[in-house]
Amino acid sequence: MLEKPVREYRPELLPRSGETIAWALLLLTSLNLIVLKRWMNEIPAAAWLVWALLLFFAVSISLNNWVERHTRLRLDESGITFENGLRSVRLTWPEVQGVSRFPARWGQTVQVLGQKTGFVFHTLGEVYLQGRLRGKTGFAEGEKILEEIVVMSRLDKMTESNGVVYYSRR
Repeated sequence: MLEKPVREYRPELLPRSGETIAWALLLLTSLNLIVLKRWMNEIPAAAWLVWALLLFFAVSISLNNWVERHTRLRLDESGITFENGLRSVRLTWPEVQGVSRFPARWGQTVQVLGQKTGFVFHTLGEVYLQGRLRGKTGFAEGEKILEEIVVMSRLDKMTESNGVVYYSRR
């Protein structure tokens, strides 16, 4: 029997414009805080709150972009490896206990569960703004990846409810 080669997949990446905008707004707000301090000799609590929220959003967007750029999913004859820069999960095909597929804002969310660990990935989603395609996110071959995980793990489609599909062993 011929062995399949290792298949490595990476997600589509959204443009970094949102990250740039978040950091630019934080910089602008920081400059406004300096002006407020000079003119009023104090900074209102609401201004600090806006600054803290913008800092949180900018850091969150940057972390998400970093994780997406370090995400890879590898399938081989013995199992699955999922890495995203923050965690690494390795499951052999027999260790895969179940898979759930959920509708998401963009594409589908796929949850792969083992006995003690698991991971989540997203199928291809397209982001539209004002009727124009602005970007793609998730794995372009997400449907193919899902199908291979189900087949190689020998899972069966057990139930489907409200758009959620569950695959598990009988």
